[in-house]
Amino acid sequence: MGLCFLAIGLWHPFNHIKLHALHPESYIAQPWFSTSKSKYLELFFSMGIPPLTIMKELIIPSSTQPLLDPHDKTIPFQSLVIFEHFSFFFAILLDISRSKARYGLTLFLKALAYLQGLFLVHIHTIDHKGLLGQYHLLLQLLILVVIATFILGISLSKSFLASFVCSLTIVFIVVWFIFIGVMLWTPTLVLKGCFWHKDKSGQEVKCFGEC
Repeated sequence: MGLCFLAIGLWHPFNHIKLHALHPESYIAQPWFSTSKSKYLELFFSMGIPPLTIMKELIIPSSTQPLLDPHDKTIPFQSLVIFEHFSFFFAILLDISRSKARYGLTLFLKALAYLQGLFLVHIHTIDHKGLLGQYHLLLQLLILVVIATFILGISLSKSFLASFVCSLTIVFIVVWFIFIGVMLWTPTLVLKGCFWHKDKSGQEVKCFGEC
């Protein structure tokens, strides 16, 4: 899955460079890039990974993790990430509507999606200390950069720098997830001086001097 999102991440800076090289005077950053096959292929691709997981959570939610709390009808923390996927549907609807404000609204919607992601990461990492906490702090900083570039892009639609920094930062976020999955969750690749620590709350990587 990480490699699939990495492909999407690289797709953006490549197309921004290509678009700016072909039309340097009339360049306008695009929220997403269409292909010869489909205008919305990128959005459909983002919504469909992983399709089975999304279907399980949206259509057949488990009794232990419902979409809405059965008592007060609020959204449980575990289900917040599910609603983040709905932003892709709204992006398509805004484009179809042909509204004059659809460009700014699309970027604002993307900023809100990443803001929700930042909130989820922050809540998830409250109890993360040491090496794992530092890695997640880096992730939060990267997400903040993406949010800032989306907001700047609303008024600076012709800025190649803002769009390129945004797309490149998204690539770094994907690389972060791949790196975490490989380096911190593969026991044989744990950094020198660090080790796996298990307790009642789960397991994490700790380094000497943190215990």
